[in-house]
Amino acid sequence: MATVEITRANSPSLTYWESTAETRWGRYVTQLEHQALMSVVSKFTHPGVGLEIGCEGGRWCRMLADLGWQMTATDVNPSAVRMCQQRNPAVNCILVSPNEESFPAATGSSDLLVCMEVEAVTNSDWFFDEAARVLRSGGRLVGTHSNLLSWRGAIGRFKSTVRGGYEYYATTYGYFRRSLGERGFTMREERGCCWPPFGRDSNSPMVPAAVTLERTLGLRSLSRISPWVIFAAKRN
Repeated sequence: MATVEITRANSPSLTYWESTAETRWGRYVTQLEHQALMSVVSKFTHPGVGLEIGCEGGRWCRMLADLGWQMTATDVNPSAVRMCQQRNPAVNCILVSPNEESFPAATGSSDLLVCMEVEAVTNSDWFFDEAARVLRSGGRLVGTHSNLLSWRGAIGRFKSTVRGGYEYYATTYGYFRRSLGERGFTMREERGCCWPPFGRDSNSPMVPAAVTLERTLGLRSLSRISPWVIFAAKRN
């Protein structure tokens, strides 16, 4: 499967998230993300300039660079940035501060902005203005959103209240969608997912059946209340 090739092609030593992507649940999520990204890329007549936020080991920027994209990738983890650069010499890998509130890119300099599973960024109020700033007119944003208005969101809010710490499910998808719209974005693709009750690194043999049920019941079309939403938006 293509998602497995993305992780293994780079190095025999996998990062945590790459190892997670090898589980049954991880392959399911990664395949959906891969499909969304490839769908967005297909909208361009030729490769352009891309910016990935939260690159970790660099599997997405590597895939895009191999397709001819001129990529810049960022992360807050120094070891992740070093690994990404070693694996991808053609990619401009940049270490950023966790407190940074801007992207290391000039205004209107990017055709593609990738924000896969970086809720610490996409849940921030400054994210929407920065996404609009760095993308050219007609540019595309592709990423994921963890939806507060979902069963996972309710559990996540309860856990963060009891235990303290970072609130992963911080906003509803409706709020996220409206905020992008106010900055001149139009949603082009939305796919709800992660309805079955499995952890991010689950290898349960029940995962394939549960995923089939999710698809058969049409739950992926219920983005407003889906636990996760994989989205693609166009900068008008």
